[in-house]
Amino acid sequence: MNNKLFIKDTFRFLLIAFVIILTILPFATTLDEFMTAIIRSTPIYMFLQHTFVPYVSSILYVLLSHAPGIQAKPLSYGVWINGTDVIVGWNCLGWQSFLIFFVSLVVGIKRRYSTLSKIIVILMGIAGTFLVNILRLAFTAGLVAWHKQLFMILFHDYFASFVTIIWLFVFWWFSYSYILEEKVPFEKGDKKEGISRRTA
Repeated sequence: MNNKLFIKDTFRFLLIAFVIILTILPFATTLDEFMTAIIRSTPIYMFLQHTFVPYVSSILYVLLSHAPGIQAKPLSYGVWINGTDVIVGWNCLGWQSFLIFFVSLVVGIKRRYSTLSKIIVILMGIAGTFLVNILRLAFTAGLVAWHKQLFMILFHDYFASFVTIIWLFVFWWFSYSYILEEKVPFEKGDKKEGISRRTA
């Protein structure tokens, strides 16, 4: 019963994050400009722009160059698609996704789960969040070639904000169902201190 309460806490947190995203969406552009003005003068910004942005851009180029109806060329700051430069800024890399993921991690594995299952969940979460961000960027960039107006109005400004929440709902459902194993103490007379069992 207690374990179900912990699971509910995780999904309750995700719902709260979803509500917060809905609340700040009308101010997203202003918030991005404000954050960029703060971060631009820091070493973190320089690292992301000169190291991580080119790396992500090269991945996007490989993915988009195989997509139908798209001619792509790699750029150091994004991807050239059908005559249009798609700029990948530091704020597009998905740091918000990782922030939500790590906070959900604190809520999600605070119970006594086995060390191995925790490590698997953490590694899978980091890799999955990175992959989801790459696919989100690739799809968003693809919309520039397939339907630029839809890209400008719908996906980039609104729908992309919910991709992380959808991913984390699926991630935590899978983790609780198939990966996380709760430590269960042996009764007196057993040689070991405890065993592990899955939470669902």
